[in-house]
Amino acid sequence: MRKYDIYLIEDEFALHYFQKEHLMYRLFVEYKTSGVDRDRYVKKQIEYITKKIPILQLRWLIENRLGKDPNWTALSDNEYKYEKQNSKARLELTEDFIFMEAEGTVEAETIFFEVLRRLNPCFLAMNYEDHVYGWLNPVKQRKFCIK
Repeated sequence: MRKYDIYLIEDEFALHYFQKEHLMYRLFVEYKTSGVDRDRYVKKQIEYITKKIPILQLRWLIENRLGKDPNWTALSDNEYKYEKQNSKARLELTEDFIFMEAEGTVEAETIFFEVLRRLNPCFLAMNYEDHVYGWLNPVKQRKFCIK
């Protein structure tokens, strides 16, 4: 089973750390494995570089995108399941990060990744067990505008 923590990274950090994702991954690994003393310091760093997940927007997108697909189910307000043939994935939304677990082929997780990509290209997914991480959408495709 594949498990992912998916964080929404602040635009400026996503742009700066594009193609340096390994540095962010190391920070998140440290947070997952740090002791109580270091935990507060690393947690503050993560809070600084991440955005809160816009749960209402994301729910709307999921329900709009998958509404007519018979393979998805809303398990609760913040939990969804997609199951098709040899592929299944469960997505759990919190305001700090999104948790996904998937098994079988990658079709079900890809469906959820596509919805997240549409919301924002600055999602960073990390699978700690397999040491796999990356942007759901390359940041360089995003047009940043100065206001």
